[in-house]
Amino acid sequence: MADIISPYNWEIPVEYKDNWYSDFKSLIQSVADTVNGPWVDTRAYTTFALALTAAANKTLIISDTQTLVAHTTIPSTVSVMFLQSGKIALGNFNLAFDGHLVGNLLHKIFDYTGSGVVTFGTGSVSKIYSVWFGDTGDGTTDDSSAINQAISSIPTASVYTALGEGTNIIVLPGIHLIGSGIINNGRKISLLGSSVDNTTLKKNFDGDLIKFDLAFRIQSIENMTLDGNSKTGTLIYLNSCTRWTLKNMRLQNNGGVATTDTDAALYAASATIGHMDNVQLVDNIRNGYFYEINALTAIKLGVYGGSVYDDMEFIGASDTEIYNLSVEQQNGKNGGFAFKYCVNVKIEGAYIEHDHSVNVFTIGDTNPTRGFSLKGVNLTRCGTIASSKATILAQDSSMNLAFENIHISMTAATGAHTGGWIELAEVRNVSIKNLSAQGMNTVVSAADMIKYSGAGKAVNLLLENIFEYENSGSVESMSVNADVVTIKNTNVPLTVNTGSTQVICENCTGGITDNAGTTTIKSGHEKTQIKSANYTMTATDSGLTTYINTDAVVITLPATVVGYVYTFVNVGAAGAVGFNISPAAVDKIIGGGLSGSDDEDIINTKATAKTGDRIKIIGDGVNGWFVQEMYGTWAEATP
Repeated sequence: MADIISPYNWEIPVEYKDNWYSDFKSLIQSVADTVNGPWVDTRAYTTFALALTAAANKTLIISDTQTLVAHTTIPSTVSVMFLQSGKIALGNFNLAFDGHLVGNLLHKIFDYTGSGVVTFGTGSVSKIYSVWFGDTGDGTTDDSSAINQAISSIPTASVYTALGEGTNIIVLPGIHLIGSGIINNGRKISLLGSSVDNTTLKKNFDGDLIKFDLAFRIQSIENMTLDGNSKTGTLIYLNSCTRWTLKNMRLQNNGGVATTDTDAALYAASATIGHMDNVQLVDNIRNGYFYEINALTAIKLGVYGGSVYDDMEFIGASDTEIYNLSVEQQNGKNGGFAFKYCVNVKIEGAYIEHDHSVNVFTIGDTNPTRGFSLKGVNLTRCGTIASSKATILAQDSSMNLAFENIHISMTAATGAHTGGWIELAEVRNVSIKNLSAQGMNTVVSAADMIKYSGAGKAVNLLLENIFEYENSGSVESMSVNADVVTIKNTNVPLTVNTGSTQVICENCTGGITDNAGTTTIKSGHEKTQIKSANYTMTATDSGLTTYINTDAVVITLPATVVGYVYTFVNVGAAGAVGFNISPAAVDKIIGGGLSGSDDEDIINTKATAKTGDRIKIIGDGVNGWFVQEMYGTWAEATP
């Protein structure tokens, strides 16, 4: 029988000490204490099989190349430690590794020289390094086989049923050139790099870089950059995966055809319960395609570049939530988000810098999206290129939509923008709250803050707190082509289109053009009416607030009557609407700095008029009308 060699008599290579041990002897002692038995060195035996037999309940030291001559199993009673030069050459024989692997091994320990493969059993390892299989990370060697061998060393059934949350496959820092796809069929694994800056998998072929396939598995990819190297196919293809995670990832430089779904950097089909955390999609020809996914939560998602309107396309997605979204132009390219017949989608917290040559958000396409919420969005530089596209387009009978706390700012515009900031095409049950546009200039003045399109009308809308400010050119506009609409608190000029019904405007100070002729106008709790042509006030008009929205209207007062009260408000755009209030021949309008002569009109002059200019008068039954309230610039003139 061969002698057992004490580990303290070994000649340990210097690099082994430097790389792995700060105190080699203390580690050896701790391992010896763990296994509670002596060590066996393969060099002391004529065959690997004999050494393995002698190592029962001991630790087997492999310090050179051991070549298998038969299918071999390392039993659970044997612990194995590889020294720097130690490895097992498989040849055409399989190695079943049920024992315990000892030490931090950061070099190649399995040599795939034939058809043989390594399979780790339950409890043998908690993590597997791709370097064990020859992964180099040198940027020139094809490392795809080594990484695939590391993944394939995990048996699907045993890992799924017995190893809890799965096994970590560790890819060390470096640039790992991938010449064929990395495939995982059903294993519960986490493919882990060190960071997006230090670990890169670089595609060197046309096809899918990483494909995770098969349902009911927990799978994750974390802490690395996937570089498409301008090749076609996907960077990550997730098919029928459950409980999948992408974390701290950068997917970049993927090539292909912009309109080809399978050239998307990230492609997910029938994937459920997904989690994305700090994922960046950078300068890809197509960034993402998601088909019938369910229960996706994405946090800190960045999209930089893209070339088609549905660059990030969600089809049939349900229960999808995206938080802290960042979308920016990259290398002159832009991408948009499209949600087609989706259910229950929420985006909350977004910064979007976009040249607006494509729709930023498209909701609905052929079939409606039901349940969509967009909150807390800052859109900047939208509209810098001539475009008829919308920032947000909701269409095709989509319903139950909420847009809230959306701010649009614009600087250094270079082309006219004729699309709507929010465009509604035949949608139902829509709430838009706290929408603001800042810093617009003349080249974008053709745009509507809210625009309607399509053959049919929108139904059941609430528009509340819609404001524009600090604009150097003409103000934005807003139109209504809908049934059952409530509009509250806006300074944006409003046009109610012909055919609209049940429209209520409350505190709309930007001016109202009522082409429908049926709009109810309120100001606080006041009863209101709107006049677009010359009109003579009557007793029934007393107590009403009359909005004037058309230039050169003349309002004629009746003979003064004690207690009659009339209030007039200019709701036209600033400098666009002026009107006269004309008393009876023997009546005067007194107060507010007016001289008060009989038969003398007072005028809200067009040139100096402001939206919201207002006057309130009360009759005394003798001399005429006394001013109770006056805002704005008013003049006197004899008709």
